[in-house]
Amino acid sequence: MLHDPDDPFLTFTDLIYKLDQSIATLATAVEQHGIYFWDRFGRFSKSTTGEGVKGALDNLAWLYKERFDDELGEEKIDEDMYRDWGDRYGWLSSDFPDLEGIVKNQSSAPEAPKPSGPGQVKSDNANAGIIRGLLMFIRGEFDDVVPHPNFKSENQLSEFLDKKMMGFPGCSERNLNAKFKHADGIIPKNEL
Repeated sequence: MLHDPDDPFLTFTDLIYKLDQSIATLATAVEQHGIYFWDRFGRFSKSTTGEGVKGALDNLAWLYKERFDDELGEEKIDEDMYRDWGDRYGWLSSDFPDLEGIVKNQSSAPEAPKPSGPGQVKSDNANAGIIRGLLMFIRGEFDDVVPHPNFKSENQLSEFLDKKMMGFPGCSERNLNAKFKHADGIIPKNEL
């Protein structure tokens, strides 16, 4: 469970800064579950369409963009969110969306498409070779190269990339682990 049932209302501020929920997860929860919010007249209600959903998604999109553009600076972004809208949106504890289920579905990589012809196989093998080379570099498997000090396993690397590459296609932890395994298996060690 990602929330405290004794807390009657969890805001976006709580979810992003205290519970480290991603913007993508919250946006999906808003789209699928609706959102509780205070409207421009100070009324509190749940919205499944209209002003509440649009406002919540617009603000999350702004936060996502600003975090990647970083023109304002992190402190200014956080201050604007907190002051202007971070506590305006959220969910009642009694009607909290299944964020864990949303995260699992977001991390699920779609089944890899089957190669459509010889060119596709060659391209897949080339990508696997690049990934394999980078993994070998990180592991320190080349002469005169020491292993990367921060990543002792592919799982650590995929967890790191999943968080840092949020929103980039193909960069979920599950998909990266599958690509790493594929890359290790496609090129036999005796061919290196």
